[in-house]
Amino acid sequence: MYKIKSFIGNIRRVLRWLPIIWRDRDWDYYYIYEMLKQKLIATEEYIRKDGIHIYNVTDADSIKKAIDMIEKVQKEYYLDKYLSEAENWYNDEGMRKAIEDQDKARKELFEYLDANIEKWWD
Repeated sequence: MYKIKSFIGNIRRVLRWLPIIWRDRDWDYYYIYEMLKQKLIATEEYIRKDGIHIYNVTDADSIKKAIDMIEKVQKEYYLDKYLSEAENWYNDEGMRKAIEDQDKARKELFEYLDANIEKWWD
């Protein structure tokens, strides 16, 4: 019975990943973030719903924070914000600040992952 349940679970995982892999491209960091984000989404859902340790909700919330951070970096939130608000796109100071904020967000993401990722297991 265990082998059948395991096989069915493996098929479900393949089907869950198939659209993500289908859209994957090898030439842009966006897709690296997408793969990591999708893995964390699945882990967050599992730990929140089926986690058996006492801190499962806290850990799921922590993973959700990482997902939100990935989305900001992946979608270049600070650069887009600057470009949508800028009256003059050629303002070197404003663009420099947006790039600094984007770099800071990326560094904070990886520091957060480094500090927490080994805690996210059930």
